Amino acid sequence: MINNQNKYKVILDNLLEVSNNDSAIFTKVNDKDYFDILSLMTLDEFKRICNEEAFEVSLYEIGLSKVITKLKASNNVEEFVNVLKNWTNISSEEIAQIKANYKKMREHTIGSLEVKIQKSLLKWKILNDKTTNILDETNIWPLHLGFLFVSLRKEDKAIYAPLFFKEVHIHFKNGRPFLRSNGDIKINEKLLFFLNNQGFDLYLDSEVKESEINTLLKNLQTNWNGLYSIPLNICENFKKFRPDEIENQSLSFYPGAVLGIFQPGGGFSRTRMKEIIQNGEMEEIIDVEFNKNIYKNRIDRSIFNPTLGLFKITESNFSQDRAILSALNQNTVIWGPPGTGKSQTIVNLLANVLVYGKTAIVASQKRAALEVIYQRLNKLNCFALFVSNSKEMKKNSFYEPIQNYLELIENFDQYNEIKRCSTITEEELSFISKASEYLGDPTSQLVLKAYYYISVHKKDINFEKDIDFLLSLPKDIFYPDQQYKGNTGEELAKINLELPKFLHFVSKYYRELKKLGDQIDKNLVGFTGNLHDLIQFIKQIGYDKEQENNPFSRINELIALEDKISYENSISDENSIRNIVLERIFKTIANFTDEEKALYREFAQSIRIVNYEPYRFIKKYAPIIKKIFPIIIATPNTDLSGWTKNEFDYAILDESSQIYIENGLPILYLAKRKILAGDTQQMKPSNWFGARQSDDSIFGQVDSILDYALSLGVYPILLDKNYRSNHAALMTFSSKHFYNSTLDAIDSADSWSTNPVEVIEVKDGVWENQKNVAEAKKAIEIAIENLNKYEKIIILAFNGKQSDYITWLIFRNHPELEEAIKKRKLLIRNIENIQGDEADLVIATLAYDKNTKIGYSYVARPGGKNALNVAISRAKDKMIVLKTIKSSDIPLTPNMQDDLKIFKKWLDFLELSIEGRRTLLKDSFKQPEIVNQVLTEKEKWFKLAVYTYLRELAVQIPNCEIFRDYVVGSMTLDIVITINKIPYKSFIFDTYNYSFKPVNYALMRDKIRFFKSKKYDVYVITPISWIKLQNEILKDFNPGAINRFYTNSIASATSTYFINKEIEQEQDKDSVKSEIDMWVGVDANQIENATKTVQINKEEIDSFKELNKFEINSQNVSWNSRNTEEYFKTVKVFVDEETDTNQNIEENNTINPEQEKQNIESSAKQEANDIDEIKF
Repeated sequence: MINNQNKYKVILDNLLEVSNNDSAIFTKVNDKDYFDILSLMTLDEFKRICNEEAFEVSLYEIGLSKVITKLKASNNVEEFVNVLKNWTNISSEEIAQIKANYKKMREHTIGSLEVKIQKSLLKWKILNDKTTNILDETNIWPLHLGFLFVSLRKEDKAIYAPLFFKEVHIHFKNGRPFLRSNGDIKINEKLLFFLNNQGFDLYLDSEVKESEINTLLKNLQTNWNGLYSIPLNICENFKKFRPDEIENQSLSFYPGAVLGIFQPGGGFSRTRMKEIIQNGEMEEIIDVEFNKNIYKNRIDRSIFNPTLGLFKITESNFSQDRAILSALNQNTVIWGPPGTGKSQTIVNLLANVLVYGKTAIVASQKRAALEVIYQRLNKLNCFALFVSNSKEMKKNSFYEPIQNYLELIENFDQYNEIKRCSTITEEELSFISKASEYLGDPTSQLVLKAYYYISVHKKDINFEKDIDFLLSLPKDIFYPDQQYKGNTGEELAKINLELPKFLHFVSKYYRELKKLGDQIDKNLVGFTGNLHDLIQFIKQIGYDKEQENNPFSRINELIALEDKISYENSISDENSIRNIVLERIFKTIANFTDEEKALYREFAQSIRIVNYEPYRFIKKYAPIIKKIFPIIIATPNTDLSGWTKNEFDYAILDESSQIYIENGLPILYLAKRKILAGDTQQMKPSNWFGARQSDDSIFGQVDSILDYALSLGVYPILLDKNYRSNHAALMTFSSKHFYNSTLDAIDSADSWSTNPVEVIEVKDGVWENQKNVAEAKKAIEIAIENLNKYEKIIILAFNGKQSDYITWLIFRNHPELEEAIKKRKLLIRNIENIQGDEADLVIATLAYDKNTKIGYSYVARPGGKNALNVAISRAKDKMIVLKTIKSSDIPLTPNMQDDLKIFKKWLDFLELSIEGRRTLLKDSFKQPEIVNQVLTEKEKWFKLAVYTYLRELAVQIPNCEIFRDYVVGSMTLDIVITINKIPYKSFIFDTYNYSFKPVNYALMRDKIRFFKSKKYDVYVITPISWIKLQNEILKDFNPGAINRFYTNSIASATSTYFINKEIEQEQDKDSVKSEIDMWVGVDANQIENATKTVQINKEEIDSFKELNKFEINSQNVSWNSRNTEEYFKTVKVFVDEETDTNQNIEENNTINPEQEKQNIESSAKQEANDIDEIKF
């Protein structure tokens, strides 16, 4: 016990630490956040509050309102002065001034009183807004009426605070403020914990049974008779003390009541933490393996196991799937930088918890984070009990979802199979095995080009059947060397009879030729190509269908396999999951013991008649709640005394970087497996009320539970893709300076801003009284201008005084913004409480100027850089930064703290030109990995063919451009076609570079899904998919499709467009040939032939011109009917013979029909010469 206390002394000290800055420990009034209740209302109203369980009293300055009415009704100066004498404390000097200039002073006096009333209304609006913001941040309602004050001096600590609280709310009726309470009375847990540890036992139950203040006081007077002196009447003014005036070393009690912001909770976590230390269980809470390979191997065994069921109710990426599988099997840190989908990952994790019949406690310091998780559970949130610390929580909002849940359970009568979402399927594993390195097969290029050719010239093709037929055709006869028109029997007879040497041969088999021609016409219905060249092309491949390792069999197998492959994300059906869980819980209740059944009946009755306050209900029925609610959602300070060690299967802490060790460990203590979601680069825990104790121990140096878990070696998994920001530029600085350029962030295809980070230098800004008036007014002006342009806006101040001032201005002068705040369309935040929020537009006001003592600012303190990272990563679409201070105003010194250095670097970033920030963007994200260079050589013919084909389509469209390796933040698209400088169609190559490793396939699939999530219209081009896509893609370039895009887009370049134009300008853009050469490394002469024509017929072009009413650039379009030899020179059928040091390179030759006849005369078995060999 003593050793434990010494070892964990700093934790115990912080548990017991109290500060005079904490209003729940030492209370002061300031008429801003804390008010003597008798200064707000009459004595009779105060007495009514003390006698009633529920009450509502006006906070409106009724007295002043009556005075104004009487003053306005007065007819002369004597009546006017008499009203003031009777109703106010007016001085004789003021009376003299009124009599000396009655007319002027009358208007001035009435006006002053009206202003006072208006300021009073403003005061309550601001206080109400503040309490709402604190609730959002902490999930704890902060506004209370504190009473029965206790004073005590214990060594250097002075206590003067209310022992009891009654939760109250401010609400407005017809513009007038009212104070209302429906809640019970609760104990100041923070004060009671301190007193208990000082040896003062007040013999109070954990719950106050009384609901009226006076009833409670009478019972205390009876129970404490002879122990403590309790005031007989508390309806007096609050007695004000300074800490140095508190001298009594025994408890003293005082009358009065204070309305203010108090956070008296936390008694449960303190008590549980103390028990853990005393029982020597600290080291048992988080278990870690020495050999970290155990963690990694456990995931690797699961991630590509197609028989393992993973259930998802929201789409996920590869890193999120790895995090889910890890969390299900071992203690895990889910490291989630801003916007990377921590909440989605937790929701999918909880879906698996439900399916597998497990339980979980989910906790976060921020209520907003918990609400996001609860809402995203969607149809499954009925299984989660959201426990609020607010005893004023409306009964309806608490009981209604439980009532609905009870109806589901008691009327359950169906069962569904659940769709499993494995991270990889059997079909995908088979495909990876068959397709890996396919382009490295020496025959793949020839076979693919044959298929490309057939696909162009035959609709409704059945490759297996049609290729088998073509392979069965005799190779020692001639075939028509023209566009196929049918009547092939006659054509065969005609062409073969033209060879005198073979007349006897042809005559002998004339009937066979006719029969063969009829078979060809029957099997090649719809074929429009050149039969002669097609047969010669297939002959060059040199395989018969009876041979083993037939390349045509392999490609047909790949076609069949790829048809079963989908790059789309799959999710499970929520209704099916819900029914599975309902059935399980239904059976659990059906098998209750008699005692459990009796408790359940009482539980169900209480739900239907709503007879308990929520917190009482939870404590009373904890045994039943454990049985029917697999998930509990709460804050670390929630009273979870009904649960014990390891009672949950999983404990999940969200935003764990903001949770102190001593607050997080009691939650983790309750579960077998621990999952911590958070980011070490985001906000640290904040102590609103004073300093913390520290020493050289781990617990003295590490504040957050996340840092503590990482220090133990808990296995971390990084979520690597940012989904929040629609512009990579919004994450430029964070990626470079906080995440070592490892974060994937890309522009959304439908976000067209050219300047997502806008900087406004406020020339007349001045830092005065810890605020900047000019910046504040400018922020409000911008908010008004953009109120209807964005769904949600945050005004973010870099210090509390600035945000308070902005709030005051809004509530005083801008009713439209006040209304937006009520609707949650506008949030006012400061850098200390912004984490967890996001908005489409963030307006940041730094407030500082060159005279600010910047070293004392929040951004310069330890942890300030984390706050900066959070602040600058909240925007989805745009961030506008208002600044007076310049980077040069902060001199760089040798001893400058890292936090201030980062802030100075951020100012440097903001002061770059738009072009400069774009340049930095290119260097702020990880570069694409270099692919296998040997295989890349084999890909060139394919990529060149596709690119050239698409380029020739693009040149026909006005304002259309084509880019290769199009940079969109941290990733690149292989090809992008823009119209009006906005991405129209995007293309990603998947050339099967898997190396037989599923992870390589998964990463490619992940990339494709990420681009699609960002609204890119992505075509995935594989050697197999191009067989059909080369035809299907033409529909995207028809007049209707182009017109729709013109209509739905705007002629405005995106930021990404400029970046890629700059990249293009850095290359040799004078020649298209050298441009492609830089990409795929081909010879310029080969490119010239490769880009001459594209298969668009004249009718299509004429139709396109007519409908769009613009001229087509047709200089590169050929109208003439082309035979196969000409077509083989186009983009679809280039041949690249595989070469290496052991092979001789054959000379390039084109197909020559006459030469072929001579070859056949010489030897029917002779191979055809190579077709248009291209050297790479």
